Amino acid sequence: MSKFTPQFLDKIRDNVTLSDIIRQRIKLSRAGREYKGCCPFHKEKTPSFYVNDDKQFYHCFGCGAHGDAIRFIVEHDNVPFPEAVEQLADKAGIPMPVERQQTAADYHYEQVRKGLYELMEDAAHWFTQQLYAPENKVFLDYLTGRGASNGMLSSFMIGCAPLDGQALPAYLRSKGYDDAQMIEAGLCRASKKDGKPYAFFRERIMFPVFDTRGRVVTFGGRILPDHVRNAAGFPPHGNDFVPPKYINGADSSLFNKSATLYGAYQVRKASREGHTPVVVEGYLDVIACHEAGFRGAVAPMGTALTDEQIQTLWKIGAYNQKTPILCFDGDSAGKRAAMRAMERILPHVASDHTVKIAFMPEGEDPYSYIKSKGEKALREVFRQSMSLADFLWDSHVSGKRFETPEERGALEKALNASVDMIADEQIKAYYRRDVKDRLYKLFSNFGKKSGKGKGGKFNQSTQPDLEKYSRRAVLNLSGEDEALVETLQTILVLGAIKFAPLLERFYDVMAYRPFRQGDMERLKQYLLDVDVDEYANDMSALMQALTNEGYAPIIQQREQQGLYIHAPWLKPGAEEHDAVKGWDGAVARLNGLAHKAALLEATKALESDFTEENAARLVALQQMDNARKAL
Repeated sequence: MSKFTPQFLDKIRDNVTLSDIIRQRIKLSRAGREYKGCCPFHKEKTPSFYVNDDKQFYHCFGCGAHGDAIRFIVEHDNVPFPEAVEQLADKAGIPMPVERQQTAADYHYEQVRKGLYELMEDAAHWFTQQLYAPENKVFLDYLTGRGASNGMLSSFMIGCAPLDGQALPAYLRSKGYDDAQMIEAGLCRASKKDGKPYAFFRERIMFPVFDTRGRVVTFGGRILPDHVRNAAGFPPHGNDFVPPKYINGADSSLFNKSATLYGAYQVRKASREGHTPVVVEGYLDVIACHEAGFRGAVAPMGTALTDEQIQTLWKIGAYNQKTPILCFDGDSAGKRAAMRAMERILPHVASDHTVKIAFMPEGEDPYSYIKSKGEKALREVFRQSMSLADFLWDSHVSGKRFETPEERGALEKALNASVDMIADEQIKAYYRRDVKDRLYKLFSNFGKKSGKGKGGKFNQSTQPDLEKYSRRAVLNLSGEDEALVETLQTILVLGAIKFAPLLERFYDVMAYRPFRQGDMERLKQYLLDVDVDEYANDMSALMQALTNEGYAPIIQQREQQGLYIHAPWLKPGAEEHDAVKGWDGAVARLNGLAHKAALLEATKALESDFTEENAARLVALQQMDNARKAL
């Protein structure tokens, strides 16, 4: 018998990505929702070997080879089963168990878990049926009023629990489950009066929580707002009792709150289609984001992000090489939560393991913001997210003054203490250099007379976000410069359609650069959302996809506008290295125009509002301009 329990092996499979394991040994390319390659177990020229990360298995249609990550390591690397398990456990960061034989108790435990999974699935279907029962119409009306479509309700299997605490137990007994199973699953609790089970979730909207394999492991329940309850004639809560807005099932043999993210199963699929993982606060925020097209939204289970949840985020992001975004409220509580998250993340930061930080406008959450401002406004919030390095700096510097040596020394000490949390020595070295450079720029501006401020000086409290100013200012270009910006941006779009390396760079360069012409803006948005991996080896397939979407006339029209004068590397037959060089030149010209616009806007801002912040902004931009001219 194996020394590894089934639950231990399941944990390993759930915490590694099968395609990542296999692509380290053979070449894989994307094929829809799967990956394909030439089978390593028999000789072939046409790929017939497929890898499915969702179902966690590979299969060769040529020779019939089939298995999971463990079996692949055993058969491909020709290593013993225990060694393969140890390799994958190490990769997943899971400690090996103390060696022992599987016992009858282990087998019994696994059978019990199997029965609990079936029970949870049946309960989820029952809750869903309740949502559409006439007597529970108030729940459905509330959800649709919040913008949830039938498709989204179905995708997340959202349901409702009626007030009757015996309705669910009666249903589950009719399906053959006993009271002990209902209690073990967390769906019921034993009455203190007679010991009989009653439903834990009552009069609540029900959100099934899935593990990464798509199995229901627990539920979250949201109470209806009081005004909705009162209008529906629900009985008042007794004895001035105020029920919690959300409740979650307790930890069980199926569910670990600290290791689970709501929506992670759906996001694993969406991530392969190019969606960036975004952490929001609550279940309904997740639903609203998915409804608005942000299908990377997940939420922690009512607590701050844990180490295990962060690792899950990075695993999801690895599907499309996109950095997860953590979205917080814009108030002081949200900023404190972001600080706590940063402290958890810094020890694990690596070249492919980092996050971005976004803040909602104060008083808004994703649902309310989408409703009042639209999905484009929320997309802009996500696009303006800060890198972890920027947030580290901002969290220590924003709103503070560093006029004395003691204050400056304290700042440097605090920043270095945060950087010292990073375990990766190479990344730590780059963070130290980044902090040193920022401190030099910040402190070098102290004592310089730039105008009439307090004490004859503008006391800069933080380094201006020059990139943000440039992005904002470039929207106000006019005349000849505006026409040149449109031309250069069009060149970048056409380059990304023709050359894979440019498509990979497209998001970082063009995400914040809008077109004034609607057709080009739509084309740009389409390119921002494409899966780069899908077209990396066949750019003609991207052109075919664009043609199918109706973009061919737009592209043809732009190609006939004499752009070869500005970008000869766009001509048919141009070499890729020339395209990369030409692209970099176009980006540099765009950045120059943005900087020019930012300088003009900063000058006008200082003239109309003579403040320290506006002065610091203009001085910093002028220093940057001088540095650019000196190169």
